Amino acid sequence: EMKPIESTLPRVMKFEGDNRKMYNLSLHAQFHFLQYGLVKAADQAKLKIPAAVMTTWEAANKSETQLDQESTASEHTAKLLALDNERDNILSNIFYVVRGYRYSSEASKKEAALRLSATVS
Repeated sequence: EMKPIESTLPRVMKFEGDNRKMYNLSLHAQFHFLQYGLVKAADQAKLKIPAAVMTTWEAANKSETQLDQESTASEHTAKLLALDNERDNILSNIFYVVRGYRYSSEASKKEAALRLSATVS
């Protein structure tokens, strides 16, 4: 005689969203890290997952996390370089405006430019 299995899961589960989206690298790494944690916390004897699989999964997670960190650093560096370039352009513009106004026909602008040109030159 078979014993009935007691299920602790609800009969119906609603999942928000859909599964047609692609994860970016950060979300994918986070997803696998969380899934690995859940599986590792469970009784390994009941799951019957070989230790080699868990070791391989952990190594893959570490590798993906490292790749994500390197990618994030590259993105951050690219953004900083873009901001540096923008700052350089703004400063160049200020210098050119000051140089140009040294020859202005308006006395107040010319005077201000001459005072500033001594500082920014």
